[in-house]
Order: sequence, then structure tokens, then C-alpha cells
Amino acid sequence: MLKHSPSKKSVLIGALNFPDQYWLYAAVRFKCLLLTNDEMRDHLFQLLGNTFFPQWKEKHQVRLSVSRNGLKLHMPPSYSIVIQESENGSLHVPTTTGDDLETPREWLCATRPTNTSMSGFE
Repeated sequence: MLKHSPSKKSVLIGALNFPDQYWLYAAVRFKCLLLTNDEMRDHLFQLLGNTFFPQWKEKHQVRLSVSRNGLKLHMPPSYSIVIQESENGSLHVPTTTGDDLETPREWLCATRPTNTSMSGFE
């Protein structure tokens, strides 16, 4: 059972034989965030070679943790935490490793030298 709420704030998914396909469909179809701690490795494996799914997951997955203080939602980062290249060819590399999305990232910026006789990055 796939049911879109009248408030358009949530999609409820009942007991199904293949729930992953339904909640993935609902999250994409209704353009919503997905509350799950599931790493979705089986879907990443099925889509091996496709960079769309990991990028989509990074921007739409909300994680949940439980502590003595109660429940805490870990919202998706406001920017991608993968290596990025700017229009001028500079590379921006996150220096923090692991999947702790709450830790502020520091970035290493590598720029090409302006002297055309030199090659590589500074």
C-alpha cells in the first residue's frame, strides 16, 4: 500500500513484499526526503557504474540516531561532500573522512598555476 497524505508532507508505506522499491519510488516520485539509516548497498550494487543514485541518496537521506537525550535527525548536507571541480579547473577536496555528516568539513583547494609553462596543480 502506497498512500500520499493529504497534507503532502509524508508518504505512508504499509507492509509489502518488496518495500525498498516502493519507498524509493515514493521518495523520487513525491520529491521528498527519505528517513532511513539503511545504507542501500544492494541498490548501489545494482546501479554499479551509475553516479546518479549515490548523489541522489546523499541529498535526500535523513538519518536517525538515538541517545539518552532522545531522537536526533541528521539532515542531508547542504552541499556535496565529494571532490568537486570548479569552472576554472580548481579541485576542492574534503579532508575529513568517514560518514559523520555532522562534523564541519575542511576543504583543500588545488589550483592550476597561471604560468602556462608549468603543468599540474599547486
